[in-house]
Amino acid sequence: MISARDLKVEMDYGQFALMSDWEDVERLPEAIDAAFEADGVAQLGGLLVLVTPNQWNFELPLRVEVWDEAPVDDLEEWQHAYEAHVEVADELWWDSPTTVAQDLQVPPGAYRVLITGRGFTAFGDTEPEPATDHWRLRLSPSNGPTAPRRLLHFIA
Repeated sequence: MISARDLKVEMDYGQFALMSDWEDVERLPEAIDAAFEADGVAQLGGLLVLVTPNQWNFELPLRVEVWDEAPVDDLEEWQHAYEAHVEVADELWWDSPTTVAQDLQVPPGAYRVLITGRGFTAFGDTEPEPATDHWRLRLSPSNGPTAPRRLLHFIA
């Protein structure tokens, strides 16, 4: 592992986005619709949108890990997971509706990102208060673009 950071981010409306190109932000409504219509994940250029089991969490624990090689698989420890490819030219941002975008301070590069979450009680749940979910982003070197996909789906 090259680096690991533990952050608090905000998530609302059961979705969040990872953005590596602010020019694509205008396509956010289109990406959100595509994620809800598909498998809970959609990518348009430098914009990756994911649907989450919880409706909101304004103190969401997020761990961001950057690896120099693919880490050992630990999917059995998680309830919900996505995999995608991201190209970071300058910055990678976390964003969600009604919240302020947050720079995740990821170095430039081409990454496979494994996005995992756990601590869910029911899909679409707004209780208990506060929400108990937390997420992790694991970024490791990527050999090239691949379509984003859901690996695990939490069902209450």
